[in-house]
Amino acid sequence: MARACHLSRRALFRLFAGEPPSLADELRHLRVAEAARLLRRHPNRSVADIAPACGFGGETQLRRAFRAVMGTTPWSYRTD
Repeated sequence: MARACHLSRRALFRLFAGEPPSLADELRHLRVAEAARLLRRHPNRSVADIAPACGFGGETQLRRAFRAVMGTTPWSYRTD
């Protein structure tokens, strides 16, 4: 990400230092937003299949992040 912004890693993290949300929080929100979009657009696609497409290491990681950000599970979000 730093390379894409033409910054060093240190400079990128310094931009977010001391300011909520952190860089990690911003990335998690972006990934969860993409997962939410895919869940609605592809209702037959499994959560395990969507997780790596959004940058998560696996289904469990996506479920935890999704619940933390959205306040619900991916399955509940899809069926609402």
